[in-house]
Amino acid sequence: MPETTVLRRGALTVVDYRCPLHANSPPFPEQHGCPSVSYVRKGSFGYTCRGQAFELVVGSVLVGHTGDEFTCTHDHVGGGDGCLSFQLTPDVTEALGDALATRRRAPRRPSSLST
Repeated sequence: MPETTVLRRGALTVVDYRCPLHANSPPFPEQHGCPSVSYVRKGSFGYTCRGQAFELVVGSVLVGHTGDEFTCTHDHVGGGDGCLSFQLTPDVTEALGDALATRRRAPRRPSSLST
C-alpha cells in the first residue's frame, strides 16, 4: 500500500496511507505493527478485527493495537481510500497509563452527543 511518512518526531510518526485497491481486490491479512490512531480522510472500506466487522467511512477513527491481525475489504465501487495514521511507540502508551490497551479492542461507532 502506498504510504508517505509525513512526520517522524520522537515517539510519534504520522503516516499518510493511500490504498489503491478496488472492489474486486481480495482481502488479505495484515497486522498492526504498533499502537495507532487512524483517521479516514477519503473513501470507505470494511475492517474486520477480533471477530468484528465494521464499515469505515470518511470521518471514522480507528484505534490499532500492536499485534492485532485485521483484514480490509473493498466492496464498494471505485477505490482510493485514504487514512492519516498517528503511530505511537509502546512506551508512550505505557506512560499514558496504557489507555489504548484498556479500551475495547475494536473500532467504535460514534455515540450521540447530548445537549
